[in-house]
Amino acid sequence: MINVVIVEDENLVRLGIKACIEADDNFVVSGAFATAEEAEEQIEKIPVDILLTDIRLPKKSGLELMRDIREKIPRALFIVLSCYEDFSYAQKAIEYGAVRYLLKHDLDETKLPLIISELIAGREISSVSQKIEDPNDLDIYINKTLSDNVPHRILLFRFIKFSDTDQRALEANLDMELARCMIQEQLDIYKLGKAFLYMSEELIAVVKEEKPQEIDDFLGNVRTQIKMYTNSDCFIGVSDYIKTKDVKEMVFKARSRLQSAFYYETGRAIYDDIMAQDCPQLKFNKEDAWSGKWFDDTIKDIKRFTALCRKIKPKPDEVFEVSMRFIQEMIFYGENYYGLKREEIFIDSINPTYAKIHQFYSINDLEIWIINMVEVMVKHVRRRLDIHYKIKRFLDEHYMDELAQTEVAAQFKMGATYFSSYFKHVFGINYISYLNRIRIDKAKILLATTNDSAEKVGTMVGITNVNYFFRLFKKLEGCTVDEYRRKYNEDIIL
Repeated sequence: MINVVIVEDENLVRLGIKACIEADDNFVVSGAFATAEEAEEQIEKIPVDILLTDIRLPKKSGLELMRDIREKIPRALFIVLSCYEDFSYAQKAIEYGAVRYLLKHDLDETKLPLIISELIAGREISSVSQKIEDPNDLDIYINKTLSDNVPHRILLFRFIKFSDTDQRALEANLDMELARCMIQEQLDIYKLGKAFLYMSEELIAVVKEEKPQEIDDFLGNVRTQIKMYTNSDCFIGVSDYIKTKDVKEMVFKARSRLQSAFYYETGRAIYDDIMAQDCPQLKFNKEDAWSGKWFDDTIKDIKRFTALCRKIKPKPDEVFEVSMRFIQEMIFYGENYYGLKREEIFIDSINPTYAKIHQFYSINDLEIWIINMVEVMVKHVRRRLDIHYKIKRFLDEHYMDELAQTEVAAQFKMGATYFSSYFKHVFGINYISYLNRIRIDKAKILLATTNDSAEKVGTMVGITNVNYFFRLFKKLEGCTVDEYRRKYNEDIIL
C-alpha cells in the first residue's frame, strides 16, 4: 500500500484528487491538508511515500514546505501541482526534490494513480507503508473500535438541497465518494472516527463520543462545507452506542432515526427514535364541497394535520398514505359528480402519484403540495360550475328547442340586455350566431350519417323553416345541402 499525502487549499480539488487516488487499491491517502502548516505539523505522525503539493498555498508555499521537510522524510517522493508554467517555479521545485512538476490545467486527475505508479517504479518505498491496515475496511475498523473503552456510535448521513425550479426540498445528487472525503476531513479535524460507504450507497461514519457536544460541533462544520459547495443541508441519524459487532443493527437504528429529518427545516443530528403513534387522519369532507367556506375549512384541516404530524412524528410513509387517500377521494368526487378528467387537470409536474409523493423530504413541502392539489381541483370544479359553462351546457343540450334569447336569459336570471352583452363578451359572438353554429354543426352530422330529408334534418336541429335552413347552411358552410351531401359521399368513396 502506497501512502500519499496531499496539500491543496482548494477543498473540492483536494477531495477530487483524494478520491481519484484512492480509487486505485494500491494507494491510500494518509493525509490531506489545506495548508503547509497543517501538513508540517502532522507529517512525522503519518506514513508518507508520496507528497503531492500545490505551490500556491495560503501562507507558506508548497516549495517552502518541500524545502523544510525533505530531511524529515528523505525517502518520500515529491510531486508538485501548479497553475504556473514559469520555468523558474519548476526549477525551484526540482531543486527542493520534486520528481514531477504537473500543470493543473493539463492534468487528468483520474490518471494520477498511473502517473504515481510510473514515478515509483524501481524506487524503494518505505517499509512502514506495508504495516498500515486498509483504512477502508469497515470490519477491521469496527473490531478495533470495540477493543477500546471509548463509546462509539454509527452516524448515517442524508443530504437535502433546495430546488431552484420548484422551491422544493430534494435529496441532493452528490457524488458519494466526494461526500465521504468531505466528511472524513471534518472527522479528522475533530479526531472523531472514520467515514465509509456502506453497501456502496449509504454514507456512514463510526465515531467516538466522549462528549455529546462533539457530534453537534462536527455537524456544524459539515453543514457549512456542504452548503458552500453543493447548496445542500445535512442531516445525521445517530445510532445507540455500539455494543456488539452487528453493524447492520446500528445502521438500521440510525436509518430509522433519520426518518425524523422529514419534520425539520434545517440539518441536525437526530438521536431519538421516531414515535410509534398512529398517523393523524385527514378526511375529504363532501358537504358543501368546493364552496368558499369549504375551501377555507379544508386548508385549516390540512394545516392542523401537518402540525400534528410535526408534533408526534409518525413514520413518513404513513403520512404519505393518509395524504394520498385524501387527494384520491377528492379527485374521485370531482370525476364522478362534476365530470372532471384527471388527465386534463394534472400535468406531469403535479400529477398526484405515489411515486411523486415519495419525493418529498419535508413536511412543509408536503403541506404546500396538498394545498396546491386542493387549489387545482377547486379551480377546475368552479370552472365547471360558473355561468359560462352552464350556458354552454344548456345550449348544447337544448339546441333543438325553441330558444328565444329572452327566455334563455331568464333561465339564468339575467335581463335580456345584460345577457346579450355578457354573451358577446364571453363567447366572442352574439347569441343567435352561436346557436346557429351549433345547429348547423349538428345538421352536418345528420346529413352525413342518415338519409333523412333536409326538411326533417332542419326540424331535428331546431330550424323548422326549410328555406331558412337552406340559406343558413349555405351561408355558414359555403355550399348547399345537396352539394355537401354529394361531396361527403364522394370523400367516403375515395
